[in-house]
Parts: sequence; structure tokens; C-alpha cells
Amino acid sequence: MENVYDLLVLGGGPAGLSAAMYGARGRLKTAIIEKGRPGGQAATTSELENYPGFGRGTTGPGLTEAMLNHALDFGAELIKDTIVSLDLKSNPKKVVGRKGEYYGKAVIYALGAVPRMLNVPGEGKLRGK
Repeated sequence: MENVYDLLVLGGGPAGLSAAMYGARGRLKTAIIEKGRPGGQAATTSELENYPGFGRGTTGPGLTEAMLNHALDFGAELIKDTIVSLDLKSNPKKVVGRKGEYYGKAVIYALGAVPRMLNVPGEGKLRGK
């Protein structure tokens, strides 16, 4: 089975990218499964002034691209797929996506969050500001 990993990370936001980087750095066969653009909410933020290590600030897309590249440089794999079901009782654990099935000895959930919208005028235009 080629889709068997030591570590499957579900979600490609900052937490998932960090987990994948450490897993791959530890020489685990690691994959990040992300349904959209890696980076999560941070990738939609134009200015980040409160992220550790970036006292002068950075951009969300810039930060999350660097985090993704860091994980990939250590050997993590990025899989673009949407998860539809899980079987966590099997060994290895089974993650089913729309595009395929993936198996992992360990699974980390780093699914992030979506902020609740207020539905006020201009909210969509100002999101991430």
C-alpha cells in the first residue's frame, strides 16, 4: 500500500503545518491532507503583528508559505483532498477522501476553525484586515 504513512495530519493551517514539520523532521513518513489552500485563517490575514518570532510583523500568506515549505523540505507530502470519513479503530487508521484512501499509524486533527460571520455591510470585503 503506497498510501500508508507513519503520520497523517488533517488540516494545513499553522498547527497542522507545524505538526507535519516536526513529524517529517523526526523521519516519519508524513502527509498533510488539506482541502483548500494551505495556511488556514492565517493565510487570509494581510498583516500579522502578533506571531511569535515576527515582532516587526509579516503577512499571513508569507508566513504560511514559509511554514509549508519548511514541512516539505523535511519530506512531508501535501495531499489536496477533502476528508469524507474516518475509521480510527482499524490498524493502521483509515482516512477516506473524495480522491482516495490514506492510512496512518497516527492521525493528528488540526482542522482549524471558521469565524462566525456577523452579516454586516462590508464584512466580506474587510475579512482578514
